[in-house]
Amino acid sequence: MSQEQLDVRVTAAVEAALAQMEQLDQLAQLDRTAWRLVSARRLSGGAINQNFLVELNDEQGRTIRWVLRRGQSAGIPGTHGRTQEFALCEFAFSLGLTLPRPLALVQTDEGPVSFFEFCEGQADGRRLMQSMASNPTAARTLTRQLGCELGRLHQASASDRAATRLVDVLGPRPDNAVLAAMTLLEKSLAAVRQPAAYLTQAAQAVLAEGQQLAAGVGKPTPATVCHNDFRLGNLMAHPESGQLTAVLDWEFAAWGDLLADVGWLSAACWRFGGQQPVAGFGQLEDLVDGLAQTLEAHQTQALRSRLPVELAFWQRFAHLRWAIIAAQQGERVVSGDAEALELTITGAMSASLVEPVVSHYTGLSLAQLAAAPAVSPGATMTQPASTADRLLKEAALHLRQHLGAQLSGSGKYSAVMAANAIRLARGRLALAARQAKPLVPASGIEAPFTSQALDDLVADLQVWSFKG
Repeated sequence: MSQEQLDVRVTAAVEAALAQMEQLDQLAQLDRTAWRLVSARRLSGGAINQNFLVELNDEQGRTIRWVLRRGQSAGIPGTHGRTQEFALCEFAFSLGLTLPRPLALVQTDEGPVSFFEFCEGQADGRRLMQSMASNPTAARTLTRQLGCELGRLHQASASDRAATRLVDVLGPRPDNAVLAAMTLLEKSLAAVRQPAAYLTQAAQAVLAEGQQLAAGVGKPTPATVCHNDFRLGNLMAHPESGQLTAVLDWEFAAWGDLLADVGWLSAACWRFGGQQPVAGFGQLEDLVDGLAQTLEAHQTQALRSRLPVELAFWQRFAHLRWAIIAAQQGERVVSGDAEALELTITGAMSASLVEPVVSHYTGLSLAQLAAAPAVSPGATMTQPASTADRLLKEAALHLRQHLGAQLSGSGKYSAVMAANAIRLARGRLALAARQAKPLVPASGIEAPFTSQALDDLVADLQVWSFKG
């Protein structure tokens, strides 16, 4: 890529970063003007923020690589901006956690931009899970390392330091970890402009159980610093050895409960198709062994006693929180943006994420109800598929099977994403054409779930799972 082809915003930010980093070891005694930006390419992932791999070299042929991180056109309410996240990363780095070294925070015309050292490793969640699932030794190594990382973050002494050092970022430290997590959930839901009724009612059920959980504990435990997005996709490792190389994306960090991070990492929604309880490839015992290496002794004892009783709740909490975030993603779509289609599809995921939560509290197998035909008894679909539907179907097949087969990387991902969007649109149109019957009886449903909310959830599940 020539200098003229580089994004001028990236170029300006890199020049400002170089000016700030003259004292860095890697640039010490070097003339900063000798360093030249030669490439800056967008990295995959980053639905909330954009990441660029930035490469510079000098006249002697030496090369350095950084990651530039900047916000998207519209952020998620409640997430940290670049300044706050950079402070969190500096704090975590000082604790000895495995994350890219924070280099510089640069003010630009478009707001703050942060720079980090580039780390090698696999960050694609599905690929990393598959690598670990086929390599039990590496899987055990990585699982224990993940436990060690969480332990370092959640150490009582670390949170004592954060209470002073990060008060401007996280606010005062709550004295009850469980209630701190419930408060975070309430704030997240309140930030959804138009939440589906089933999402609101699921949150009411989880919050009620969380309140009971907090009331059943003797002396409350003060909140600790939670990463709040500690899962595959934000964890980078070498797939052959299982060696962790980076914990990424700290924009959700907040005061909370250690089990909120454990539940998030072990929830089914973050296993990427794997069968094992921790991230799809690891065992819970190995995770706890890793935690015990870095947590303080009294914390480890409390964790071992709480896990058998509470883990399922915190996994439900994770599903609900992810469903809320998905709804927020769908609401931040800016038409025409490169991320608009992906965010729209993410918003449609909310029903599938919250389904196991609602099924737990109602005792209804909503997934089975969604798989049944949503047609009134005696109703028939006599009209052949419309021309519009056939066009949509063939367009999706063309994107996936023909165009997608000729592409790779981000181009192939975009083609598959467009095909999925067409599939969802066909599902919505097919559902609207049917003579729907009430799928859930109005009687016998435990509050706070209403029959209408459950009907809406089943309908959205049918659209999400539509095959055509």
